[in-house]
Amino acid sequence: MPALLRGCQMVNGCGAISWAVALALKNARTAWFFARPSVPIQAPKPCIAVHAGSVTAHFFPGGRHAGALRRHDAAANRLKPRALPLRVASGAIAAARAQKLQTRFANFNDPEGGGKPVEASSHIAPADAPAENDRTALTTESLKRAFLDNLFYMQGKFPALATRNDYYMALAYVVRDRLLQRWVSTANAYTRQGSRTVAYLSAEFLMGPHLGNNLINLGIYEQVKLAVAELGLDFDELLQQEEEPGLGNGGLGRLAACFLDSLATLEIPTLGYGIRYEFGIFHQDIVDGWQVEKTDKWLCHGNPWELIRPEWAVQVGFGGHTERYTDERGRARVRWMPNKIVNGIPYDTPILGYRTHTANTLRLWRAEAPESFDFAVFNRGDYYGAVNKKIVSENLSKVLYPNDEPTQGKELRLEQQFFLCRARSRTCCASCERSGYRSSGSTKSSRCS
Repeated sequence: MPALLRGCQMVNGCGAISWAVALALKNARTAWFFARPSVPIQAPKPCIAVHAGSVTAHFFPGGRHAGALRRHDAAANRLKPRALPLRVASGAIAAARAQKLQTRFANFNDPEGGGKPVEASSHIAPADAPAENDRTALTTESLKRAFLDNLFYMQGKFPALATRNDYYMALAYVVRDRLLQRWVSTANAYTRQGSRTVAYLSAEFLMGPHLGNNLINLGIYEQVKLAVAELGLDFDELLQQEEEPGLGNGGLGRLAACFLDSLATLEIPTLGYGIRYEFGIFHQDIVDGWQVEKTDKWLCHGNPWELIRPEWAVQVGFGGHTERYTDERGRARVRWMPNKIVNGIPYDTPILGYRTHTANTLRLWRAEAPESFDFAVFNRGDYYGAVNKKIVSENLSKVLYPNDEPTQGKELRLEQQFFLCRARSRTCCASCERSGYRSSGSTKSSRCS
């Protein structure tokens, strides 16, 4: 995508000078503004260099803000503190815009008479060079550009402010984009062909870290490692930054994960169903020879691999009673009137097979109350009662394997199992209704209830 350096503007007012640098990226739809307070400073001395189809902006503000933006080593292409690499379109468009930039800065009124623009390089990509899609291309250069785009647009950071987790998230989104291409194509093929789908239900899914596994399955482990190294970052540190989803306790969870990986590799249509536990398997500490269990906050920094699907939420009822009624045809019927309703919110994660273009789905359900806040109860001063339904509902997806020694623990485990099975069955019925499923030997559509 073309990027254009808009320039530097000085505003005089009340004896103070404010300056801002706006970087307009992605067809000038988004701009980054780095603004300073209104303090007397010297005017910045801009210079610009065009190298091999990319633009690198060098700013050297004077006064006490000197060095606020440091140079970017374009030759080594390594991110240094406060480096701001910019890109422009290749070919004739890049050449025209580079010439326009050079002309603009040549006419810049510099009070100190310095900062002359560098002559534009002739090493610009030819007009007929094919443009790569930075969301799907697998070359090292495309991976680096996608990484920087995600750092800016997804994390809202630039290198001077970015943390290790920001870099990990940016890299995860780079890999996820390439997963989504295969995932959407797979889902489209399954839907178009009306493929029968395996439904694998498990209370545990011990998937392990997603980043390294997806890099291997995509076959771009070495390319990404090289791209990260050229950006001046430690690849191993980014791998270790990922919080492993502790959604399993051992053999059962790992077996379920291996089944999903194998089914995707064999290109068998599959959907895995589980519960999205807010707190996974506990962290273990040993204190005075005894095990101490601590909360596993694996979602504290977010999970870049999942996509929430609130439009596919289902309602799951608990408790209640049955009542008899007569339908419109005069037939006696019995319906269930649940005492409690809990919404199941699906979160989908693509599971890619090894060196294939098939990506199946792991769907995890999060429990939430239909009405999480009772305003009338809150106004009466019962602040805890106002959120009681929220607490009771969300307990279903709080912890993997709650302690079942007390009776409440046994009930909660049973409710978790019912929640998972009922959410899956409601999804299946809804899918049957959408596709107009017809039972064998029947000429009428079979309606799921």
